[in-house]
Amino acid sequence: MADETFGLTFFFGDAAMAKESYVALVHHLKDRLVHEERARAGSRRESVTLVLEFPGGERRDFNLSWGGRDRYALYENGNWAYQVFSLSQEAEANERCWFDFSIELWKIATPYIGYTDIEMVEGFNNRVCVVGEGRERRFDPTVATIRAFNMANLFSKEFVERFGRERLIAARERAFRVEEIDDGSILIVPQALVAKGRDRRLFDPLYLLGVPPPGAEGADAAAYRALLDYFERKKSEDPDGLARELGVDEAAMEAWRRFLSRVSVHTGTDLSSAPHRALSEAPWPEFAMSVAIEVGRGTLDFDPDDEEDLEEVLRGFGEKIQKALRGGG
Repeated sequence: MADETFGLTFFFGDAAMAKESYVALVHHLKDRLVHEERARAGSRRESVTLVLEFPGGERRDFNLSWGGRDRYALYENGNWAYQVFSLSQEAEANERCWFDFSIELWKIATPYIGYTDIEMVEGFNNRVCVVGEGRERRFDPTVATIRAFNMANLFSKEFVERFGRERLIAARERAFRVEEIDDGSILIVPQALVAKGRDRRLFDPLYLLGVPPPGAEGADAAAYRALLDYFERKKSEDPDGLARELGVDEAAMEAWRRFLSRVSVHTGTDLSSAPHRALSEAPWPEFAMSVAIEVGRGTLDFDPDDEEDLEEVLRGFGEKIQKALRGGG
């Protein structure tokens, strides 16, 4: 797949279940297919191409492909998603169309888990929604959990019952869309597809659900949310001031601006956002998580409603960054 790939990925308990589902989905979509490619000798990969027309008038060719594994994907190459969900005058209608189409396919495919995102297959290994244990990142429904949210997330009735329906429904307080589907599954969309830029907080299970991810058991959700919100507020009020407070000097910021000026013609980057982009990549969530774990364990006295406590944690983060810049790790 190309580096920029947008679509829908479904996961199953094993390859046989995925193949059976793939065949059923291809049959369901037979009237929309424009091309079909059977598996060649020595290969298990099969694929079909179908057309999806959006309310804004955009027509896109999607590839539905199964490669002999416990998952398959519906995807479209290119940077079309930005055009359909951000630039189109019918962006919101296009977004609803995509979700309706996803749920339609979900009900036919009946997978264990599914998600929409950019670079779907790579996302399974890197950004990840749910994975099993082990170095091969084999999907295992018996241990699958939520390590991070993707742009849109579908959880089967079986997963919902194992993870906890109320725990998932708690996302309604902050997520853009939480929908209980009539088959008992749940759709969670942390942020609108038409939103400009991702709000990293919303894709974090501790922030969105109040449920710590694996490895952060016992982390205090109130402390974590307060720290992420505090950093976001500081960044929006005075990003240059926050950058200086964290030890990012003017020379570093100017170098960042020069870089943005070179690539902006290709990416459409708003130069006024500097150093917003750099701050967005700062490892603040990881630092905040370590604090939340200490608070949860009772080894750190922290009041999430106390501005001085929040400021003190931010100073500690700045000291860590400055130490790293000096080569101190």
